[in-house]
Amino acid sequence: MKEKERPFYLGIEGFEAGHSAAESLTNSAQTSACTTSDGREWRHEKTGLVISVINDHDTHSVENVQSDRLQIKNKGKKPVTISHFSRQVSMEIFRDCPRETVIHYFSSCWQSEFQYHSRSFEEVELVPVSVHPIVKSFSIESWGSYTTCRYIPFIAIENKRSGETLFLSFEPTSNWRIEVGVRGNCAYISAAEIDGRYLGTVKELSENETYDTPRVLSGKVRGGLEEAIKVLTAEKRAKGGGVPYPVVFNDYMNCLWARPCSEKTYPLIEAAASVGAEVFCIDDGWQYEAEGSRTNKLGDWNYSKTLFGEQGFFKVIEKIREKGMIPGLWLEMEVAGENSEIYQKDDSWFLKRNGVRVGGGARVFLDFRNPEVCKYMKEKVRFYYRAGIRFIKNDYNDCIGNSGFEGVEYTRAVRKFYAELREEFPDLMLENCGSGGMRADYGMLRIFDIQSTSDQEIASNYPSIAQGALAHIPPEKAGMWAYPYPHLYDEFYGGKEIDAQKYDEESIVYTMLVGMSGVLYLSGRIDKATSFGKDLIMEGVECYKCIRGITARSYPTFPNGFVRIWEKEKAVVILYREEGSAKGLLFVWRQEGEEDGYNDKGLITQDRKVKKDAFYFYKANWNPEPMVYITSRRFVKRNNPQTDIKVFTNLKEVTLYINGKKIGTMKPDEMHRVIWKDIKLDEGRNTVRVEGKNGKENLSDSCEWYYIK
Repeated sequence: MKEKERPFYLGIEGFEAGHSAAESLTNSAQTSACTTSDGREWRHEKTGLVISVINDHDTHSVENVQSDRLQIKNKGKKPVTISHFSRQVSMEIFRDCPRETVIHYFSSCWQSEFQYHSRSFEEVELVPVSVHPIVKSFSIESWGSYTTCRYIPFIAIENKRSGETLFLSFEPTSNWRIEVGVRGNCAYISAAEIDGRYLGTVKELSENETYDTPRVLSGKVRGGLEEAIKVLTAEKRAKGGGVPYPVVFNDYMNCLWARPCSEKTYPLIEAAASVGAEVFCIDDGWQYEAEGSRTNKLGDWNYSKTLFGEQGFFKVIEKIREKGMIPGLWLEMEVAGENSEIYQKDDSWFLKRNGVRVGGGARVFLDFRNPEVCKYMKEKVRFYYRAGIRFIKNDYNDCIGNSGFEGVEYTRAVRKFYAELREEFPDLMLENCGSGGMRADYGMLRIFDIQSTSDQEIASNYPSIAQGALAHIPPEKAGMWAYPYPHLYDEFYGGKEIDAQKYDEESIVYTMLVGMSGVLYLSGRIDKATSFGKDLIMEGVECYKCIRGITARSYPTFPNGFVRIWEKEKAVVILYREEGSAKGLLFVWRQEGEEDGYNDKGLITQDRKVKKDAFYFYKANWNPEPMVYITSRRFVKRNNPQTDIKVFTNLKEVTLYINGKKIGTMKPDEMHRVIWKDIKLDEGRNTVRVEGKNGKENLSDSCEWYYIK
């Protein structure tokens, strides 16, 4: 099973199928391969199916990344039902190193998106059990039109013995499944949206009918997960990325909460302009009959004359333009509310399942396979475009569920509509929001300019989301919320104002730093800021404008690893590096302080007497003075006989000694770190010493640890 032989797996009704993607293929004897002028092609002899690999590389293609999709055409004389079809990549592995072969993947849930996980082959039981080529597998998946609501459609396999990483990034439109498995001496990754066994999706191809799979970005790199992220970021930029987007002020999150009106909006426009915002987006609520009204008229998209007056809404748009900002508007284009006029249209306007309109209670989904629906919605966009709107936040707050292959056809029609919208209004910036990051696959971002990364309301929870998001979304397209002066949701339902964080300089800097790590999405009641608070916000915006060009051409690295949202004892660190440059941008959030969202740790202790580990990390990376430092030295009492020993140094190599016994010599990595794994301590006192040379000068550092059973 080698990639060059067959980069796909095919299952056909009526033919023998196995227990996994790697066995759901027709017998190789039934499939012949050839090379055409356009690329590789396979023909299934009994059915007449022809499978082609269609590459989409252009002159900007990135080394080590393959960008392609597969196409199946029925050239036979009878309909053929495909029960499974997946894109597959593979690499040789050592069967005797399941602990050293690691699967990297990311889970995703509303308000805790892009959370990193890793599991060894041993942990998921991908270990040799037979002399026969038995397939065992591990999988992640998602169902329905929320393409990233359970997992991110990405997996990497890192073989730490060989130093290679195989990766696959999928761009599904609906149901999807990614499987990792082992067959023989090969590890494989397969990605499918047609899978009758697990996803409930099958596809019947009539004579001369064609089916195209979603695009896949795949490849193999020397190095680990970060190297895979680096080349994927470069590939995504090669397709039109790398352009920094503006500072966006949005009046929803931790701000007006869908309660815009002239009285509240005008002060926010003034405040946003004064701190340097470049876009002012009026979010949900502008279409309500009255402030706080939840009358569901989604789909009509008529501005409220009650909240803004007869012509007041257009005056708001004009006010935004007068202040030098681009007017923006929130829409949720794919749904209709039960109280809307459009809801009264006949059923051909709506997606149906079992004869019933698909939706979530008071809202149902419009069917963009109907040309009349597309025409209607384009006219609505055209109306507000003529009024001066040049930014649309397109939201998506429900999911169609598992609708089989009809769901795939429906969601593809939706994306075709957005592509047409992009073509008609090339200067209209489009933000992709799906209850935060629930539809954040890169297939959507090929159409949209910016991706909302989360609806997380608590600033101290956001750094880990930002970190994980940057592993999949180029930073210049990753919208990150910053909430100076936040108003939490409960103030409108509990009758009192609840603050997410303190209104002080620490909390303002903390949340502004989150926004600056991607595309700065500014919100909160900044119109109530103190003079000093306003100065800090303004300084953050100015700083962001200075660095956004750097982040747009840099790639993110994660010196402290990926920190999950619940791991408050660890610092979140993002380091931007630009190819060919020794300089970088460092973002650090210390999360384990006494108060949530408040950084009371710093680089030294509060009495200014003890320099912490982070201080020496910076010193090793940016101070040319030769140095060596053992980390975690203050944790003197140890209750585990084995420990990792980490050293920060800018020397060429250092040697570790435990109680005078030489353990080994290592060279630092690109982050000036040296890590000895699983070092055994003696019972009682242990003297840890590290030595190195700078020319003829000897440098060393030492500390004492006690192992107590």
